[in-house]
Amino acid sequence: MNAMLRNTLKMYSNKKRRFIDGGSGCGQLQNGHNYRATSGGSSGGSGGHTICESVMNLTDAVIANFSSLYLSTKFSDVTIKVDTESIAGHKSVLGSQSDFFERLFESEMLESSQREIELKETDPEVFKMLLKLAYCGRLDLHELADQSDIIRVFGLIQRYQFARFEEPFLAKIKSYISPDNVWLLLESSLAECLVDCQQLCLDYLDTVISTDLLSTSTADYFIDISVQTLKTFLIRDSLRLQEIDLFLLTKDYVDNNLHRLDESERQELIQCVRLSLIKYEDLLNVVLNSGLVPEKQIMDILKDKAVVDTWDKTNSLVAIRNRGLYAPNTELCRDQFRFDIVSGSVGSSMDLMSPMDIESFDELDGNNNSSNNNVNDWPFVLRFGCPLNVNYVEIKLSDKRGDRFSYRLEYSPDGVVWKPLVDFTKYTTANYQRLFFQPFTVQMFRMSGTHQFRMDATTKVAIQSIQSFSCCYNRKQYSIERIDGFITTPYWIRSSVQQRVYHDSNKDIAVGGGGGNAGADGGDADHNNQHHLHHTIKYYSRQISSSKPILVALDQPVMIDSFQFYLWDDDGRGYSYVVDVKSGDNEWTVLSDRSLDVCRALQTIKFSRRPISLVRVRPTKIHNVECNEFRVKKFIFPKE
Repeated sequence: MNAMLRNTLKMYSNKKRRFIDGGSGCGQLQNGHNYRATSGGSSGGSGGHTICESVMNLTDAVIANFSSLYLSTKFSDVTIKVDTESIAGHKSVLGSQSDFFERLFESEMLESSQREIELKETDPEVFKMLLKLAYCGRLDLHELADQSDIIRVFGLIQRYQFARFEEPFLAKIKSYISPDNVWLLLESSLAECLVDCQQLCLDYLDTVISTDLLSTSTADYFIDISVQTLKTFLIRDSLRLQEIDLFLLTKDYVDNNLHRLDESERQELIQCVRLSLIKYEDLLNVVLNSGLVPEKQIMDILKDKAVVDTWDKTNSLVAIRNRGLYAPNTELCRDQFRFDIVSGSVGSSMDLMSPMDIESFDELDGNNNSSNNNVNDWPFVLRFGCPLNVNYVEIKLSDKRGDRFSYRLEYSPDGVVWKPLVDFTKYTTANYQRLFFQPFTVQMFRMSGTHQFRMDATTKVAIQSIQSFSCCYNRKQYSIERIDGFITTPYWIRSSVQQRVYHDSNKDIAVGGGGGNAGADGGDADHNNQHHLHHTIKYYSRQISSSKPILVALDQPVMIDSFQFYLWDDDGRGYSYVVDVKSGDNEWTVLSDRSLDVCRALQTIKFSRRPISLVRVRPTKIHNVECNEFRVKKFIFPKE
């Protein structure tokens, strides 16, 4: 074996050579083959010599040499005992490709004189297929004695840690799955506890749109699968098949296994079918006539379905999870998913009111008595070709940064029952909405709302069109909690909800000093992640003489019970102020009255939990300095 390795190393050392030639542009190897040289001059040398480079690819020859060692005793230095069979092996081949064998051959457990190892609970024929991959680099699937052997080979790849084989082998399994073998491969994957293979089979079953491909009439092995395998399939939320099709598939399985299924197993399978999602006529004509479901149970379902159209959280059907297709990290508003705009204009320019010359602060002062427009119809209705799983929605209501919107968004998993997603009709939001949710199943969206210029409610008009609408399912998204549609999770509030601060100026001042360059009047968008400039600190300000507050408008209302802000007090000044929030009743509510206190640095405002989208800080007095400017460094929602 050592002589073979030395010869192999010598061959690889000759793969690449360089020559010095006087101008022919060609070099010659010792074996007589000529190779075209790469042009180039000598670096720093004399004589204008040309450097030639050539690569000889002998991969096929090397693989052929190693393939000849497969199951051969030639140069063998280890014997692998699998069950009752002894298989010749080579430490250098196995140890270089498997972390398991590398550690085994290097450990003290295997003395240098020991030439035999035993592998327990391993099928010798399947292990030989793995060895063929290791020695020959290929495996013909037609040589498999059973289609499920491809799963068992992958199980040995993972058990004996041939890490470089896993990804390409999984890709081969994915392309190998078909209606004829998917049940067999799923059954084998569950038996071998191979999660990756299970997921490939289940993902394939998710895409099936007709039970004709899966039933006993066409699919092999379906009758013989275990009850647990069928249950693993039926409990999934991501199936494209309609519920009546799943019921018929289950009935087909039960009818063909009456001899081996007891009553409890039959009921377990029927319970996995979501009967409440089946249409009226199918419940009466198909399910009831099957004899598998008691008549009383069907009548109870029909009673619930009769009132489910009026959204009622006490209804038993509300807890039923609809099924929908999973398309992770893929934009769903595409032709691929038969996306259609049923009504409304998406992508066209907005018919908005012209911007005003000056900002109106009527609403900021709480003096605006205009009533909200009631939008009873649904100007925007969007539809997909099949139910889809979604946990993220993105809406660009307009391209006018700073304008505010109020809207309501609902969804339907089947086009019949509508459920509220968010209801921000009593609040104002930004023009760009990034909405994160726990996963839900949707086939249709509908939306209505109003638009206004900044904080001026007198300009409120119904939304005529939106710029864009998109949604997706993000597999890696963290869990998020919403109460009545409002985000409550601090992580999500700080990372996804941005702020817009209305103030006199946005100044950068030297640390410990006073003054600085004024920013744009009327307010700039301020994100939660404030950054400190080089030797400067940004702050927002209001002149007390203006009688205007510093106003913070959140991108969307959030459910919180506290927030914080930092007062700028580097010159020793103190402040008195009043903090208000605006809830959905169009009235400002005082949260903290510190008009008689002298406040500095970090301010924490606590209150009973409620949804808020607007916060204002009204300065009342500045202490210890003659300056008339109220200064705030940053706001934090909720408190840290």
